[in-house]
Amino acid sequence: MNRYGIINKSISYNHARLIYAMIGRYDYDMIQADDPGDLKSILEDRTYDGFNVDDPYKTEIIRYLDDLSEDARRIGAVNVVRREPDGSLKGYNSDIEGFKYMVSGLVEDKKCLILGTGCAALGCAAALEDLGASEVVFVSRDPDAAGERIGSGHIISGYNRLYPHFDSQVIINATPVGQLPDFDRSPLADNRINVRMFNRLELAVDLIYDPYRTKFLQDARRLTKCHTKSGLDMLVVRAIWSLRKWEDQEGSMDDEETAKLVRTIKRKILETQLNVIAVGMPGSGKTTIFRRYAYELGL
Repeated sequence: MNRYGIINKSISYNHARLIYAMIGRYDYDMIQADDPGDLKSILEDRTYDGFNVDDPYKTEIIRYLDDLSEDARRIGAVNVVRREPDGSLKGYNSDIEGFKYMVSGLVEDKKCLILGTGCAALGCAAALEDLGASEVVFVSRDPDAAGERIGSGHIISGYNRLYPHFDSQVIINATPVGQLPDFDRSPLADNRINVRMFNRLELAVDLIYDPYRTKFLQDARRLTKCHTKSGLDMLVVRAIWSLRKWEDQEGSMDDEETAKLVRTIKRKILETQLNVIAVGMPGSGKTTIFRRYAYELGL
């Protein structure tokens, strides 16, 4: 039986384990790396046939690999490692294919604004370029530092200089702002920007998948009536793509079989994210009871 795992700094609950359990009979482990120095010994464990790589090690891991795919070189980050038949290690990046799956047919000839300048943001930008977006603009809290990190050739704006880009038709949140436990935050709201200012907005995308509908997406839908997409599709597709890469399976990710599998896995994950809502008169004990309920169930 093949064995895979995800390398990250925290081994708390991760949806990847559930996804791989639904895809097939594979051992999939959570592998904790407390610092970058742990990566070498983890990769040398030949009982593993492949790895996923989570933040903050997507760039650090490159120094320990023998080869990189074109997409991994293009972004400068690796989130999939495959052990080749000769024992060498090759790094890949699944962000481009995962994001393409989510927005294909929705971004052609559109001006796109990406909130964030990390590895995931660069993957989104590469996908948007491939899909024919008319313009891609990064937004950073520190545009100068972001420019030094990701290099020249990119348009980078600060949140306080967004006026020329209020004509953007697509906004992608590629920051962690809004994920649990900070579900009441949005990168726009945090910077006192009302999404209504984007008067041509057609699509809002959040790479965050838990919660499924972030404050950023809720605000965009409520205030502009635009279409919204959660990052859950991308998460599932990246896992399927990783497994196909490890197993050396070729083929498109756009077939009906893949779409059906994505729907099935999404439904299962969403069942684990359902909210419980208490309704009752003031003073009936809702807060007291449900604080205890949340504590007992880890919600």
